[in-house]
Amino acid sequence: MFSFEYTLRRKLQTGRVTTRNQIQLFRKLYHMLNGAALAFLYLHLIKSHQTALWLIGIGGGFVITADLLRLYYQPLNRFVLKLTGPITRREEIHTYSSMVSFIIASFIAVLVFPPAIASLALLLLAFSDPAASIIGILYGEEKFHNGKSLQGSLACFAVAFITILIFVSNQHLASTNFISIAFVGALATTVAELSIIKVDDNFSIPILGGAATWLALALLG
Repeated sequence: MFSFEYTLRRKLQTGRVTTRNQIQLFRKLYHMLNGAALAFLYLHLIKSHQTALWLIGIGGGFVITADLLRLYYQPLNRFVLKLTGPITRREEIHTYSSMVSFIIASFIAVLVFPPAIASLALLLLAFSDPAASIIGILYGEEKFHNGKSLQGSLACFAVAFITILIFVSNQHLASTNFISIAFVGALATTVAELSIIKVDDNFSIPILGGAATWLALALLG
C-alpha cells in the first residue's frame, strides 16, 4: 500500500495525475473528442436506434466493469493509472471515473431522446463543460459555495447557447424561436454544470440540457 500511495504522490508531483484546479488539457480534449465522435456517429453513421444502444451497452459495459474492478484490484489500478495518468483526476484514483457517468448518460440519452436531441445532448457535454472548467480556472474570481465560478458558468451558457443555435438551425429542428429555444437549453445546461445537487455533471449536463432543449422545441419550435 505504501508503494502505491508513494507512486500516486509522485504522479501528482510530475503532473501525471491532475487535480480539479488544473487545466487538464489532455482530459478536456479526450472528453470533447469522446462526446463529439459519439454524437457524429449516432447522427450520421449509426442509423439504427437499437444498434446504437447495443454498441453503447456492450462497449460501455466493458469500460464500466474494468473501471470498477480496478478499485478492488490494486495491480489493475496501477496499470490503468499508467495508461490514463494525464486524463485522471486525483479524486478518481479511489473511486469510479467520470467515464462511468458519461456512458450511463449516453445510454439514457440514446434510449429516451430522438437521435438529433441525443446527439445534441452529447455535444453540450463535449463543449460546454470544458469551456466552463477552463474559463473558471483561468478567470473565475466570483466563486459559488461549491467552488464553481460565475465566469465559468457564463462560459458554459455562451458555448451551450451557440451550440444549440447552430445545431437546431443546421438540422432544421425548428422554423422559429431559435433564440428562445437556445436560451432554454443553455440555461438548463448551465444549471446542470453548476452541480447544485450532488450529481456528476457528466451525467446531468446531457440529460438536463437535452431534455430542456427537446421540451423547448416541442413548445416553441
